Amino acid sequence: MNPVLSAILDNRKLLQWVVAALRHDLLIPKLNSASALISALISMWPRYPYHYPYQSAINPAYPLIQFPERRTYYPRTPAWMYDPREAIRQDILRTLHHPQAQTMTPVNGYEQPNSAVLNAKRKKRGGTSPSPAKRSRPNHTVTTPDQSETNPENQTEPRLQGSGTYIPENFSKERDPRNEQISEAIWTYYLAHKQTMKNYEAKVQLRDALFSVFKGVFPYCGLYIVGSSMTGFSTIKSDVDLCLMVSPQDIDQKKEATVILNMIQQALRKCNFVKRSLVIRAKVPILKFWEVKTEVECDLNINNAVGIRNTHLLRYYCSLDWRVGPLVLYVKYWARYHDINDASKSTVSSYSLCLMVIHYLQVVANPPVVPCLQTMFPRLFCSSTPLKDLKMNINVSFTSENTESLGELFFGFLKYYACDFNYQTQVISVRLGKTLPLPYVLRSSNNPGQWKCLCIEEPFDLSNTARSCYDDKTFSRVTRVIKRSYNVLARTRDVNKILSEPF
Repeated sequence: MNPVLSAILDNRKLLQWVVAALRHDLLIPKLNSASALISALISMWPRYPYHYPYQSAINPAYPLIQFPERRTYYPRTPAWMYDPREAIRQDILRTLHHPQAQTMTPVNGYEQPNSAVLNAKRKKRGGTSPSPAKRSRPNHTVTTPDQSETNPENQTEPRLQGSGTYIPENFSKERDPRNEQISEAIWTYYLAHKQTMKNYEAKVQLRDALFSVFKGVFPYCGLYIVGSSMTGFSTIKSDVDLCLMVSPQDIDQKKEATVILNMIQQALRKCNFVKRSLVIRAKVPILKFWEVKTEVECDLNINNAVGIRNTHLLRYYCSLDWRVGPLVLYVKYWARYHDINDASKSTVSSYSLCLMVIHYLQVVANPPVVPCLQTMFPRLFCSSTPLKDLKMNINVSFTSENTESLGELFFGFLKYYACDFNYQTQVISVRLGKTLPLPYVLRSSNNPGQWKCLCIEEPFDLSNTARSCYDDKTFSRVTRVIKRSYNVLARTRDVNKILSEPF
């Protein structure tokens, strides 16, 4: 059989379009070669939309009370998010040994098949295609050497492309028993202080009560729980962060947001379940108030859509691996103990600490504990997706081959930021899963003055989440705490020694 026809028959979708094209006499004229046939098919085959059959879990009309049971749904486009038409075209060209066929670059020198036609054959025989963690994701974008050199965002390493590093079969690692004591301390703290379902349901009920009040003032508003209460990085005593969306367009945070918060403050004074309220003027103004029964502190902001998007992103990072949540909670506990976890005091915010931990788990941990979700699933974490379409319950398939314990990861986190990370020249980018050179970020930033002591790129609006660290003297104390904590832990391997007295 002709190899072109064989390749077509092995792909069901392509075969359907061939039949449809023949039925409408679209393939008759000037088809004198295999390349002409392929080009005609590719030009007619439409791009399938990326579709998930879910109801939004972050919906102003339906707060998430408990996370629904996970089911496996497969998107219509491939998981690595490139054009399926180009993939099949390249498969056929490789089958024909055509000179225009592009070769797949193996990851770390190991050949890993990643072919739409081969996967179709494998499924017909009853097999399955390789998992996303074990197959390469080639980039079909043609980049010239000059562009790659001048744009650091295009410079990638195999293990930073969103997939786990290949581990040889003879891989083995001896555990240091001293690190197990650190792991036990981290896990004990996590079990004792993590947010319970009862705490979460109480916050959802408070959100429902507030939403009924806000609808009287803004009939078409949406109220979202954001921050650690939704991401999984919350403790029992954590406050509730809320975002009120009153318009799909951006608003002036200095003027309009403050006026809206004052209107809401007047409305809350008539509610018997809220006590004390205070409008705090900042870059993103907030209304701070307390719930009467539980005395939970609430922080309300207006139209901060970025906060909703990064909550959506961090929730997925927390769900990828069981070690992420305990490690983030313990890092925040350690930072609070040494008084370096307060943006109002020019130190590091909790959000920035979360991004620092995720960056370490993405880039430094070997193999990676978590992938780069925004490069692995760009449509799922797109900054232009409507907020009502953000979903919390999609099954993101990733299995880490990293076997390090909590103690080893915590020790490695301190070592990286004490010895290896260059605060003067590097910018943390969770969005790309790597560090960026500071000069490049300064050239592309609308506000270069915000990139000073600690530089952490916000995954969606690309601002500096650590812009509160602007004082050199205060930040030198932050780095001193990190270095002393690492030195003490390296010498004693006793986590109590770094929590016995503030450094």
